[in-house]
Amino acid sequence: GARLAGKVSGVGVDYTGEFAYQLGDNGSGFVAGAGSPATTSAKVDISAYALAVEAGYMFTNTAWSPRVGVEYDHATGSDSGGKDKTFDNLYPTNHALYGYIDYQGWMNMSDIAVKVSAKPADRDWLYLAYHMFSLAEQRDNWYQANGATKLSGNIGEDAVGNEIDLLARHTFNQNLKVEAGLSEFFAGDFIKNHASTSDDEDSTWAYLMGTVSF
Repeated sequence: GARLAGKVSGVGVDYTGEFAYQLGDNGSGFVAGAGSPATTSAKVDISAYALAVEAGYMFTNTAWSPRVGVEYDHATGSDSGGKDKTFDNLYPTNHALYGYIDYQGWMNMSDIAVKVSAKPADRDWLYLAYHMFSLAEQRDNWYQANGATKLSGNIGEDAVGNEIDLLARHTFNQNLKVEAGLSEFFAGDFIKNHASTSDDEDSTWAYLMGTVSF
């Protein structure tokens, strides 16, 4: 894999690009997709990739120094073929990447996100993000942030849902920070029409945390 990040000097533009490719064989013979995981007696070749690209612009000559960014994330999933194409998120830290509510992992997914942040004062920070989640491969499953299957795939739908995140942080001093967050997840057709669940309602999640540094 490779990662590139930087800023364009003097114009307020920043960018990040990340790509990873996985290959080898799956000794367990596990093949994801086709609605539910399957096993075979032979080893299965792995061929999976993931990418994440983001570009942002900061308005440095205005109050609050707002930044607007657009991000696209993608991770491959498996179809019914003979290869394991489901990208393995390995050791995920997805909390701030694909929605703070932690429903979505970097596996068999596409995410288009718009992010806005601002600093009303030197010690304050505000953040707003909107995510649009879908399956990369309809036959594969929907995987949550820890890599476990949340719902099986192969139902003819790929629109997982949308999420809005709102965060506020205040730094009292170098030893104490307080942060509050509110997230709302709107279920898409993949969740609403899934045979294994009747839970098609939206989800709300909130938190309040303090960080003390010594």
